[in-house]
Amino acid sequence: FSVAYTDVANGVMMIIGIFLAIMLLWGSVGGYSGAIAALPEGSREITDYWTWPVLLGATLPAFLLIVGDANMYQRFFSAKDEDAANRAALGMLVGVVVLESAIILLAILATGYAAQGGMSAPENPGYIIIHAAFEGLPETGGMFGTIVGAMLVATVMAVVVSTADSFLLSPSTSIVRDVYQRFIDPEVSGMTVVRLGRGLVVVLGLVALAVAFTSDEFFSVAIFAYTIYGCAITPALFAAFFWKRATGQGAVASIIVGVGVAVGMKVYGGNPEMMGLFGDGALGGLWSQVVGEPVLLAFPLSLLALVGVSLVTPRPTEAQTSAI
Repeated sequence: FSVAYTDVANGVMMIIGIFLAIMLLWGSVGGYSGAIAALPEGSREITDYWTWPVLLGATLPAFLLIVGDANMYQRFFSAKDEDAANRAALGMLVGVVVLESAIILLAILATGYAAQGGMSAPENPGYIIIHAAFEGLPETGGMFGTIVGAMLVATVMAVVVSTADSFLLSPSTSIVRDVYQRFIDPEVSGMTVVRLGRGLVVVLGLVALAVAFTSDEFFSVAIFAYTIYGCAITPALFAAFFWKRATGQGAVASIIVGVGVAVGMKVYGGNPEMMGLFGDGALGGLWSQVVGEPVLLAFPLSLLALVGVSLVTPRPTEAQTSAI
């Protein structure tokens, strides 16, 4: 319940801040067409950068994450009944499309405003919305723009904090309950469970912080995290829901392969030998794009491991499948 109510407050603040910021920048930059015209050559069309492999590599991880995200199930569990959960899922779909589109539009307007000289451009283009909150909005809207900018910064911080606590609580609870208590010490006391959970939150938080410092490009770090989660957890989760022939061994194999391939491609995908594995022809050109997007290999191989291992291991018992 606390997560759901916090999200309501964050969502209202996000909607107000983003759409007010769009209104302020829209007039100053000359609308969408004015912002696009101000962008440099080679960055005005989606096809200037987003080839199909790159586009799938950017969108598929987010899709896999959200359909298998434990945080989403946390929110659905707070619904009063099944109908409310179904309406929430539909509302979330509409809300995500509208808000994500608004965020993209805001970034385009802010980038165009900087290109027109209305404000300085940030050293890292990924910081354009935050930069606009501090510099662009006060310039376009005066005191009102300053208030909107402050609201936008507060929104970003609120979303980061609310997402971080959910993502830290979910794995720590899973490790303590589903691994330690189930397989190591079934008689563990409640206080020990609490202490282990708190300790894991700290450890996992430090791991996440270390991963965050691997790049100053937030988008690439986020996509990599989504890829690991989506390729490891989502296939096994959906198999548990919809495929009674899936086995525990298949799920474990899927998780191991999904994580292993995703990490391996991230670490070694840029290796010249791997990039040129299929030569310089059309196949080699396609491979050079695929190898740069770990999800394009990790996801199908994770599915293959899930199906293959499940089919060669004993079928789950009736008691196991009826418990789903």
